[in-house]
Amino acid sequence: MMFNVAQTVAEVLIVIIYISVILTIVTSKSETFKNAFFIMFVATGFADVASVLASMIVRYRSELDLDKEHRHIVVLAVFLLGYTFIAHVIGNLLVAINRFSALCLVQKYDKIWSRKNVWIAIVFQYLISFLACIQVILSDSVCVRNADGICTGLEGLSKRTDQIGRSLYAGFPIIYAVVSLSVNVRLVFKWYRKSWNGSGPKPNEKNNKTLH
Repeated sequence: MMFNVAQTVAEVLIVIIYISVILTIVTSKSETFKNAFFIMFVATGFADVASVLASMIVRYRSELDLDKEHRHIVVLAVFLLGYTFIAHVIGNLLVAINRFSALCLVQKYDKIWSRKNVWIAIVFQYLISFLACIQVILSDSVCVRNADGICTGLEGLSKRTDQIGRSLYAGFPIIYAVVSLSVNVRLVFKWYRKSWNGSGPKPNEKNNKTLH
C-alpha cells in the first residue's frame, strides 16, 4: 500500500486549522464566543479533531502492520472513529436545536441554554457516545485484511455487538436528519409568516385608508 502524502498533508492541515479555530474561540475575551452556540461548537470540535486523527491511524494500519499482536491499536482507533462520529452527530443536533430556539423561542432561550444546561448537554453528548461504542473495546476482535493487506474490519465481534453498532451508526444520523429537517421547516415557515406579516399593511394604515 502506497503512502498517500497528499491526503496526509490535507488531514494535518485540517487538524491544524481546526485546532487554531478552537483555540481562538477558547482564548478570546469576547462575550460572543462565550454563548451556548460556541461552547457546543468547541465541544464538538474536539470530537472532529480526534476523528481525523483516528482515521489517519486506521489508514496507516497496513504500513504499521497492525495484526493480531497490535489489535489494541486498531480497536482503539475504530472505537475513536465511532465515538467521535456519534459525538459529532449529537453535537450538530444540539447546535440545530440551539439555532431554532434562538429564533423561535427567544423569550425562553436564556433559560433553556443556561450555562448549567449547556454543560449537561455536553456531558450527555460524550457519555452517550462512549456508552454506544464501548462494546468495541470490550470485544475480543482482531483486524481482518483483504488480499491487498488492507484492514477491512474487525473479526471477533459478537452478533449482538455488531447489530448494536450497525443500529447506532444508522440510528443517530436518521434521528439527526429528522430533527434537523423538522426544525428547519419550522424555521422557514416562521420566517415566511413574519415576512408576510411585515410586508402587509399595518393596522393603522388600514384604518387611515378607510377614513379617507
